[in-house]
Amino acid sequence: MANDSIVPLKDLQVNQQVWTVQLKVLRVGDEITCGTNFSVKIKKLIMMDDESVRIGVVIFNDDIQYFDGCFFVHKTYIISNGVVNKSKPMYFSAHPKLELVLKKITIVKEASIPITGETMSYNFVDLREIDIKLHSNKSIDVCGVLIKVKP
Repeated sequence: MANDSIVPLKDLQVNQQVWTVQLKVLRVGDEITCGTNFSVKIKKLIMMDDESVRIGVVIFNDDIQYFDGCFFVHKTYIISNGVVNKSKPMYFSAHPKLELVLKKITIVKEASIPITGETMSYNFVDLREIDIKLHSNKSIDVCGVLIKVKP
């Protein structure tokens, strides 16, 4: 995992299994169960590279326990190998085209030099545009002020 082999997220390709990226953890989601008879366990994380490109990172089933306690918010990691999948259009994804799936073959090491700078960028939209943005699978942020409440 030499630093010179680190690639930006924009250079990853679908189905690529040999890669090394340096990512900062923005969010660690809770483990959820879904699927037929709730037989699938999923843990999702949102990470960002040094170009502020965000990507969803997914861990499934028994691999969740393998990576338990491995990732902490605001820490930077060098991650090698796993699977680069096309993001699913019916689910929210932090990246418009890709998601990373970590497997037991994935190597994770805390980076000696952290990614600094802005960790979150906001995408505020006019309230009248929410429906349009949601249907285009865009991430949006909503901020409002409650002016009057009637019982």
